[in-house]
Amino acid sequence: MAVCLALFKKLIVISGSPGTGKTTTIAKILALLIEMKPNPTPSIFLAAPTGKAAIRIKEAIRKVKEALPCPEEVKKVIPDEAYTIHRLLGVTRNLTSFRYHEGNPLPADLVVVDEASMLDLPLFAKFVAALPKKVRLVLLGDKDQLTSVQPGAVLGDICGGENIDIFSASLVHKIATVTALPMGIEVSSKALALNDCLVELKRNYRFDKESGIAQVARAVREGNAELVLSLLVEGNFSDIRWIKGETFIPYLRSKIREGYGAYLNAARRGEIEKVFELFDSFRVLCALRRSIWGVEWLNRIIEGILKEEGLITSRGTWYEGKPLLITRNDYRTGLFNGDVGIVLAHPNGEGMRAFFREPKGSIRHFFLPHLPPYEVAYAMTVHKSQGSEFDRVLIVLPEEDNPLLTRELIYTALTRAKVGVGIWARDNLKELYFAAGKTEIGIKRQTLEVVDFL
Repeated sequence: MAVCLALFKKLIVISGSPGTGKTTTIAKILALLIEMKPNPTPSIFLAAPTGKAAIRIKEAIRKVKEALPCPEEVKKVIPDEAYTIHRLLGVTRNLTSFRYHEGNPLPADLVVVDEASMLDLPLFAKFVAALPKKVRLVLLGDKDQLTSVQPGAVLGDICGGENIDIFSASLVHKIATVTALPMGIEVSSKALALNDCLVELKRNYRFDKESGIAQVARAVREGNAELVLSLLVEGNFSDIRWIKGETFIPYLRSKIREGYGAYLNAARRGEIEKVFELFDSFRVLCALRRSIWGVEWLNRIIEGILKEEGLITSRGTWYEGKPLLITRNDYRTGLFNGDVGIVLAHPNGEGMRAFFREPKGSIRHFFLPHLPPYEVAYAMTVHKSQGSEFDRVLIVLPEEDNPLLTRELIYTALTRAKVGVGIWARDNLKELYFAAGKTEIGIKRQTLEVVDFL
């Protein structure tokens, strides 16, 4: 259905959890639109809110397009590069405005934005204002994930509750004239113009529906707290487990050694590409920054464990393999909030540098004193993990209920993992139970007004 929408709509919004085929779907849409209008070659841009998300969409598209049943000439037009929203719009030298705006629109025929749930309303408004009237815009994401920490819940507001996957009779009739009528389409007399732009991908190709991660994530998404507790307490899954309070520190030590050992060994050998790959195999995710089980506390504990295990040696602040997470946009260096770097010895023997992988695939390095504000990144908040995926994650919840501990946060944390999840919560997992509610941002009307300009 999503591919069919591309034939008729300038705005297409595709929501789906990780593993539902969003990347494959967008690659098919791009191939279809390129084949429909090969001359002149359309100007297509891939973008995402963060550098990490931009790298992921670029790498995913590059893999998927090779398997598409279309001519090589079409595959060559599908872009291999991706940009952050800030870089796509082009920050000016005075750092207060963008190169592309309403008076100087982006020269694009088609723009794809991945991880749209991370978009905040102010940036989204500037982005939409910079698009030309002819453009076709595709938003990809997961409507059930955490929203931006800034004002606005762009994807959630657009998809809006029951508004997704219902279509007008006129749209269904148009689709039927050019293709076989898709199965399972819900036609509604109440469908508005925006409804005809929305589609949700529901079949998951990554997880078997009976896997532990899939079942717990589904129960969290649906707000079924009792089922979440039941699934975890029974402990009948190989890919997800609850770690009881008294066993946490021994478990943490073994997981830190297992999760970061190969990465730190590669860092000492100076294997730059391998280091970035290995670092993404495991991560500790927290709900909070400042608490006894928050990011700052856990990063100190983890560094202590790694020193005791002999995996890092440090006489001062810096050591080979120290992971960094940028916490503030810095337009002078081109580093942005959420970018992940790793401290390594320079190959030419010029001392320590912080290395960052760019969305285009290149590696840049910086003198350590020139870095914008950062924090250690063995453990990170769930908010900061958005746009990333890891083989395994360890989710650490606070001891007491907290307003930040929401259904969206737990769901987002669970769906960062591709292979395995450990969840630590004290006592009887009451923190998970209280996380069943959903936080409303309360500015949906403004979001829909921005979309109305498209």
